[in-house]
Amino acid sequence: MDSDDYSTDEGSKKRKVSSETDNIFEKNKKTQSSPRKSQSRETGKLDVILNIVKYMTTEQKEIKKEIQQVRKEQKQFHEGINKLKMENEKLKEQYETIVKENSEIKRELADVKGNIEKMEKLTKRNNIVLQGLEMKTNDPEKLKTTINKFIAENIGIEATIKAVNKVGGTTCIVELIDEEIKTEIMRNKAKLRNMEIEKIYINEDLTRKDRDKQRQLRIRAQEERGKGNIVKVGYNKLIINEKEWRWNKEKEVLEKKITKN
Repeated sequence: MDSDDYSTDEGSKKRKVSSETDNIFEKNKKTQSSPRKSQSRETGKLDVILNIVKYMTTEQKEIKKEIQQVRKEQKQFHEGINKLKMENEKLKEQYETIVKENSEIKRELADVKGNIEKMEKLTKRNNIVLQGLEMKTNDPEKLKTTINKFIAENIGIEATIKAVNKVGGTTCIVELIDEEIKTEIMRNKAKLRNMEIEKIYINEDLTRKDRDKQRQLRIRAQEERGKGNIVKVGYNKLIINEKEWRWNKEKEVLEKKITKN
């Protein structure tokens, strides 16, 4: 082997060794740098997770505060409802008390009215009302004499008059000595129809309530006659086409009499 060939081989060996050394160094370099990058990535992930956890913790706190506020408002709402219920119960009790008191007042008023009506009827039980007889005097004794004479001549009853109260030119309230004489006069007052000149009437001295009732009966009678019906007016009743209608004292209305078969 000559010297040139030896030199070539040695050069080749040196380049090979140098190449292998460089490869090893590169491998070591790669091996050394890889864990750092991995650690950096893990650290980044951890930071993200920590940030997420921190955010969620903050959100949870806010949500918790909102829940507490909602519960507080719910409590206040329920307390308000309970208060309203209590007030409503009190108002209900007050209303029931007022209704009860009102009913009692109505009953008492009805009793008072009933007692007044009874007393008024009691004071009028012996009275008659004479209408249509012209009397120019206001002297009580002369009035008694004139009315006594009129009743005796036209009805045929000797009446004993206790008092006379003149309330108009042709109207007098006559108080008789007892109810029996009044009943006899009322029974025979139809004889006044035979009078040819003067239209003179004798009626009961009614209370205001009875007068209102009689007025309603007369109005109803006129209405029915206007319809062509046959009407008869009786005491507290009307007979319309032979069917009887009676006055209901409690309701103060005219009601058709129900006949039992």
